[in-house]
Amino acid sequence: VENQTDTLTANTVWGGARYFLDGGWSFRYSFIWDRARRTGDLVSTDNITHAGYIDKVFRGVGGITVGYQYHLNDDLLDEIDGHGYVVSGYLRPVAGVTLRAGHGADLLEVKQGRTLTGDEDRVRYWGSVAWRYGQGTLRAKVEDRSLDNDDIGTSVDFVRASTRPSRTY
Repeated sequence: VENQTDTLTANTVWGGARYFLDGGWSFRYSFIWDRARRTGDLVSTDNITHAGYIDKVFRGVGGITVGYQYHLNDDLLDEIDGHGYVVSGYLRPVAGVTLRAGHGADLLEVKQGRTLTGDEDRVRYWGSVAWRYGQGTLRAKVEDRSLDNDDIGTSVDFVRASTRPSRTY
């Protein structure tokens, strides 16, 4: 806005680490810290996310991932606290075919203050199959996502199906 002397500033720091162990095990950790505020305002909003994952790979056969995420959105008047988890895996039952599936959920709770929608419960399921043939790949995926806001009495369910052929030249 040209006539405003106010500006919005945001500082973001993110990082992560992964540690590999024998036997196909690995551990991952990542974080994001973001602080945003208007320059004419003393109050800033912090968004902080921590996530940790444990992965196990079974060479040539498949793998599994289990993860947890903590999210905090905080300013002077409002605080939103969130917890989430994910479980996913893949399997290669025969040469050229990969099956993937997973489930995840995020539960956001308004600890202090108000939002337009209140607490949120998000749930996601997905599954896919990829078939490699010659120089190409055919993928098919189905995903089901839902969002519930009990405070305002709403629920949304979204189902998506897709295919994607590709070829390597």
